[in-house]
Amino acid sequence: MDSPLDFEQFLDATCNILDEDGFAAYLPTLFVDDEILVLEGIPDSVSDTEALNDVGTEYGLGSNGTFFAVLAAAETVVAGEFSTTGWRFVQIQPGSSGLVVSPVERPLWFRL
Repeated sequence: MDSPLDFEQFLDATCNILDEDGFAAYLPTLFVDDEILVLEGIPDSVSDTEALNDVGTEYGLGSNGTFFAVLAAAETVVAGEFSTTGWRFVQIQPGSSGLVVSPVERPLWFRL
């Protein structure tokens, strides 16, 4: 059965949220088992990337067809998709005429 959401749709939704709420308000978001999960209640002493690494596998991130988006720097959200060929990563940043989504290498902070 095909997933009701693909990575491109997830990226579009992420960009819509960033356009509406801004980068500072973005919470780590996962798509696992055809469900969108938002990681809330992260202590101030824990970075969003650390929280993602800490709970990602617990929620099944890294299974085929799962993805995530997380604020990795002040104006940079990194998103990743896991498929049969492995991980693929993109970053979302502000550009001169809107948000720019571009491919990136596996982030050094990513441990999954």
